[in-house]
Order: sequence, then C-alpha cells, then structure tokens
Amino acid sequence: MKVAYPHSLDFNDLDAHLLSIKIARHSPCSICHHCSGLHPPPKVDVVLDGHSDAGLGDLGQYGSDDDDEEVSSYLEICACGHNVKEHNADKWKLGEAFTRRGRVAFRLDELLQVSDFTV
Repeated sequence: MKVAYPHSLDFNDLDAHLLSIKIARHSPCSICHHCSGLHPPPKVDVVLDGHSDAGLGDLGQYGSDDDDEEVSSYLEICACGHNVKEHNADKWKLGEAFTRRGRVAFRLDELLQVSDFTV
C-alpha cells in the first residue's frame, strides 16, 4: 500500500489537514510515549503528494514509488497505531500554536531535504 506525505514549496499551499500531518511527523505520540513521530506501519510506502519531485529527508527509507501502485490516502495512522491528532497535531487543542508548529514542521522538512545526500 502507498500513502502520500504532503510536500509543497510554499507554506501557504497547505491546508490544516496537510499541516497536521507535517506536525505529527515531528511530534511524539501523546499516548504511547515510545514513538517519537508519525511514521508508516510496516509494508506501507510513503511518497510525496505530487507538489514536487524532490526527495524529503529520511522518508525515502520507507519505500519508493517505482511501481504503478495507486496512492490510497495521506499518511494518517502511525506504526504505533495512533493517528495524527494523537501525535500532538490537533488544530483545536493547539489553538494559536498550530500555525507556529506548522511553520516549524515545514522548516524541518526543508532542512531534512537539503541535508539528505542519499536521495
């Protein structure tokens, strides 16, 4: 199975749902405490959602898009079994901090992309 990860060159292109996924990638799970961030379950490949062909940090380790399999949805459930909101990315609970955390997550993705020489 393939799932998408939001990628955009412009922060303003991302709606709240896609921004939540980015925040969750860089936020620990609030339930199981051993999970440091949203990552795919086994046998689930993550691909960029089509905004760019560029690699994105260490997401490449999770799979490739070499075959013609359709992307079923966005990455919503972590390998730990918890969802995006449980990874501290609930817009309603975060309030004003949601946009700030979103900008930080967006920037972290940019930095990981630049620093990854294996892509």
